[in-house]
Amino acid sequence: MIGAMKALSVSVPGRAEAEEEGAKVVVRLSFEANMSTAEHTYYVEEIWTLARAASARSRPPEKAEVLGCPHCGAPFTSSDNQRCDYCGEVVSGGRFDWQVTSIQVVRQDERPPVLTQTVAEVGTDLPTIIDPNLRKRWDSLAHDDPALSVDSLRARVEMIFRELNAGWSALDAPRLRPYVSDGMFDYLRYWIDAYRRQSARNVVDDAAIRRVLLVKVSRDRYYDAVTVRVYAGGHDYTIDARGKVISGSKRRVREYSEYWTLIRGSSVRGAARADANCPQCGAGLKVSMAGACEYCGAHITRGEFDWVLSKIEQDEVYRG
Repeated sequence: MIGAMKALSVSVPGRAEAEEEGAKVVVRLSFEANMSTAEHTYYVEEIWTLARAASARSRPPEKAEVLGCPHCGAPFTSSDNQRCDYCGEVVSGGRFDWQVTSIQVVRQDERPPVLTQTVAEVGTDLPTIIDPNLRKRWDSLAHDDPALSVDSLRARVEMIFRELNAGWSALDAPRLRPYVSDGMFDYLRYWIDAYRRQSARNVVDDAAIRRVLLVKVSRDRYYDAVTVRVYAGGHDYTIDARGKVISGSKRRVREYSEYWTLIRGSSVRGAARADANCPQCGAGLKVSMAGACEYCGAHITRGEFDWVLSKIEQDEVYRG
């Protein structure tokens, strides 16, 4: 389970060079992740190098997750690991999509998830990091979608906050599924499963948001993204199977802040919603693990209809 990813470098050939045969775009990424096997859990840091032809173009997000032939889209089968048996195209070498060319293991430690340690807050009082282009990009987003407002976005954040804490405290992954992206759900489910394996439960009682500050807006061809700093407080503690507190406190309120990034499809318009109903059919939100409404079948967790939580970053590590 990837916990953090950062781009280290991007190499793009110039216009003249890009037209030459074999010209490639090369990206280097660093990962921090937890990797589980049947008996062991590892913390790993790796650097991956990926390359693709300079002429290749990115597929839309819903197709980028499908491991099919990058040329024709059919399930990939190959007799020589280079040519698609269905369309006959050679797809190796990054001709149509990214290909991993090297993996460097920087660190690998056997380390089970730390679930019962009380960790002091260290970043709550740090200054808020606000993107210098925030006002310009928010104005652009508001111009394209006049129905969107900071108030409706804040209400959406508060609703997700309540549902997220309720589902997390009850180890109830389906409850939080409608409000988080696919990747975020995998991350949260990893930790919920880790608590279950240790017969423990992290509880957040009486949690309430104190402030929500808009700090960043990003826009691209497929998504709009907003990042907010959420100041909140509540009783945060972990209990074992008998209900005994093994870390944290039921009496002391823990104040904290986090940076939340929410995404929505770039073509979606309208005020952010704060109700627990399917935005497509209006039924009560009951969403499959794949992110689709169980009543009408509409997929909703890629931000197809409204803002979903895509990332949570701790205040002491957020860099903007």
